[in-house]
Amino acid sequence: PKGALVRVGVELSGQFGKVTRAEVADGKWLAVIGPIEQLVVPAEYTLHVGLAPKQPRHIRSKLEPERLAALRTPSQKTVQLGDPAQAEAVRSNIRQKLFDFMEELRVVFLNLSQYETYFNTQAKLLKAQNDGQVPAGDVRNMRRNWVRAVDDFWDQRFVNLTYEWKDHKAQIFIHPFADVVSRFEAFLLVIRKWYAAAAGELAKHLGMPPPKELVESGGTLLDRDELRVHVTRQAMEFYKALGVKGMPQWRPFDGTQRERGRLIGADKSTYQSFVAKFQVTLPNPSWQFDFRAVHPTSRVRMRPGDDLEQAVKSGVVAMVEIRDYAQAESFEDLSRRSKLYTPNRFAGYKEISLKDIKVDDSSMPGGKRPGLVKTFTTTEDGRTFWVRKHELFCRWYKRTYSVLCVVPEGGEADVEEALDAICSSLKILDAPQFQQFKDEERERMRERQDEQLQPAGEGDE
Repeated sequence: PKGALVRVGVELSGQFGKVTRAEVADGKWLAVIGPIEQLVVPAEYTLHVGLAPKQPRHIRSKLEPERLAALRTPSQKTVQLGDPAQAEAVRSNIRQKLFDFMEELRVVFLNLSQYETYFNTQAKLLKAQNDGQVPAGDVRNMRRNWVRAVDDFWDQRFVNLTYEWKDHKAQIFIHPFADVVSRFEAFLLVIRKWYAAAAGELAKHLGMPPPKELVESGGTLLDRDELRVHVTRQAMEFYKALGVKGMPQWRPFDGTQRERGRLIGADKSTYQSFVAKFQVTLPNPSWQFDFRAVHPTSRVRMRPGDDLEQAVKSGVVAMVEIRDYAQAESFEDLSRRSKLYTPNRFAGYKEISLKDIKVDDSSMPGGKRPGLVKTFTTTEDGRTFWVRKHELFCRWYKRTYSVLCVVPEGGEADVEEALDAICSSLKILDAPQFQQFKDEERERMRERQDEQLQPAGEGDE
């Protein structure tokens, strides 16, 4: 009858879009469901139509109660929305978008996990060595590097990802991957809990205010290691639900492993790393290696002079750094990502030069390894530094190895020859034949452990 209110809903695989109402006029009704700018994924939908529970008084007076109840029971009809020929392409694009969201979240997790694991471990070790206190200088250094990491990966990347995720959901009328969407929503909550636990523990060690995520959750400090395992488990379930064969790596490069390797050559001036798979050589006898820990991506430093403390004060240093770019899809993509990252990392970045390079490397296809050389200035604590970043790419284009040369501005000419030699000496040992170094080191560690466990006198003749 005229004036009756009809309730209309559209369903896809058990998920409903916005349910709306329409008024009958001249035996017809018109309903608009959802914003017109939303994407309707091509598929067969189920249309549910029935009288709305609440009706005007004159409608209730015209219809018998039994008839009214029957009309309120929705009728169903299958309708095709969108072009069936485009269905698979649209679904494929949405599936890829979901995968990309997870990849961006993986970058956030891998980088922050690497930093927090390293700093939390170092803080515990320093406390054990210094009567329960982390020395002030180490506190300042770790705070500064942690704040930078949080600003880059949490306050910017993670926050931007959550906004983009909300936009993605709002753009689709009924999401064809409802189960995957709900898993990602739950996954975001787990990531937040993990970050609150990791950052909260570090804040306790370094005397910093707890992160707002910990305060908002009630202040209970959960076990970050258990949450890290939970993150990996939920990631596996997400990829399975999305239909991805093979789970991308969610285990970060373990920066908590102390640098292990060997000094080779007659003068022991070349260092080979078993852990991080690289080799680098001192430029001359007046330089020395510095293996003291700074942060997880910095594996070894080289400084001029015999007095290490004086060398530190001079501000001149060359260090080997490792940085992962999990989303890189080719050498060109890795180069692009590195070029974008560096200016955002260094305060007051001013570019002097930037060029692509290819260095001789017989272990690489074609005998060349790609990379970059960047020269720029940066400011820190009121001082300006000249920086050269000699960067080489791993063969799987997911990681960069760099010699980062830092010199107080104006002094670069005095050490340029030495820095050239260090940069030229960098080699990446990621070819299969170099796996023997790591295997040999593992066997030596096993032998040392056996010797320590062997009872006194055992094995003596």
